[in-house]
Amino acid sequence: MILNDLRFAYRALKRTGVLGSSPLQQLISLLRCYIAYGVSLYTILAWAAQRYPTNTAVQTEKESINFSRLLLRTEELAKSLDASGLQPKQTVALLMQNNLHFIENILGCARVGANILLLNTKFSSAEIQDVFQNQAIHLIICDTELQHLLPMNTKIPLRLSHTRDGNPQKKLSKRKAGSISILTSGSTGRAKAIRRKPKPKAVLQTLTFLLEQFSLQSEQKILLTLPMFHGHGLATLLLSLVTGSTLHIFNQGNTKNFLERIEKYNINVLVLVPTILYRILEQTLTPTSITTIISGSAPLSPELVVHTTKRFGHVLFNIYGSSEAGIIAVATPTDLAQNPSTVGKPLPHTKIQLLEDQEIQIHSDFANAIINTGDLGYLEHHRLFLLGRKDDLIICGGENIYPEQLEQKILQLEQIAECAVKGIPDDEYGQAIHLFVVLKNNATLEALEADLQRILPRASRPKRISVLLELPKNAIGKLQRHRLDS
Repeated sequence: MILNDLRFAYRALKRTGVLGSSPLQQLISLLRCYIAYGVSLYTILAWAAQRYPTNTAVQTEKESINFSRLLLRTEELAKSLDASGLQPKQTVALLMQNNLHFIENILGCARVGANILLLNTKFSSAEIQDVFQNQAIHLIICDTELQHLLPMNTKIPLRLSHTRDGNPQKKLSKRKAGSISILTSGSTGRAKAIRRKPKPKAVLQTLTFLLEQFSLQSEQKILLTLPMFHGHGLATLLLSLVTGSTLHIFNQGNTKNFLERIEKYNINVLVLVPTILYRILEQTLTPTSITTIISGSAPLSPELVVHTTKRFGHVLFNIYGSSEAGIIAVATPTDLAQNPSTVGKPLPHTKIQLLEDQEIQIHSDFANAIINTGDLGYLEHHRLFLLGRKDDLIICGGENIYPEQLEQKILQLEQIAECAVKGIPDDEYGQAIHLFVVLKNNATLEALEADLQRILPRASRPKRISVLLELPKNAIGKLQRHRLDS
């Protein structure tokens, strides 16, 4: 079985151009890095620096750095961490925005074999304190401008993200990587840490599948709009290192400026959430360099799929995953052309089982666990379709109403920019529907009510409608339904 996995991985890597003109030599080089550092982001960086030493690894608004220099700075930072007394398998909490320091510190921590906990920069001090109380943390590394988020009474040693105080002459021993823990988004309640220490075979299968599905080439330009403390963002960092591509990270600003920067840097791959994609489509500028758009971390409406395809062609991919299970399924442009509502086919290491109530259960080799996702869905022609969260199901007069399906139908109305529905108590039906909408310019509530009566059956019509300026969302653009005021 492992031989088949290796063959598939070899073909995928060769197709991307990653192995260059000397495939066997590059594979031997990768094997040496793996033997030295194990399954680690640092392993992939060390390999990339050998293949693309002078290529730009990271581009920000303020600076750029090539792979050779990034490896050198990561090694210097790792020596600094070692000099501070940090031991292998001790836990380091990173509280950083998307910047070069984040990349250097996560790679440096991997180099010294530390366990890494990625903190959400949108959390309050109380939420961070809650995380600290449930984790044994030995060191906090934090951006200067985020220090105010740390609990006042914490006794955990603090290190600023730009600190470098080690002995550059000291030789650092080879160490196996620790784990990486990602916090759940908190969109349905208290966040919890999910530790990732996947087996080499699962990493190989996942990486091979993603390279095949996304048709990524080596030395591309990838723009990341998601935070790297999230699994989707972290996976993008991994793919950029594997393919020797330039990872672009900069503040989004207004959408027009955002698109102008895409044109300026000739970005090939966009990694984003549906909210960003929606804003891009509102603009008239259409960058011609884009070959791949990868959307994930929040539901992608069929209307958005159709509009994106009309504008950019068949370049859109939709990812479905969770903090617990990682990436579960990928919808390719072919999948979306056949049915724009699907989240695609499951990854090779993932088996999807539907429980009696249609809850999606994942048997994941990557997470090495059986996970009840809390999402409802169904399979059709081997493709997965989502119905919404189990806890969000609305039962109105004995009829099951799935919020995401209802929202997709309402989004067909031209005057709706965004919407969300939530169940509220009702004497007659048990539950009724409260609709929250963000209206486009010049749209009126009266016209909306008339259109809703026209397109919705009686049981699905909202009993209450609230007009908002924006929907409550978390740091990655996922709706926080529990924050909707009923």
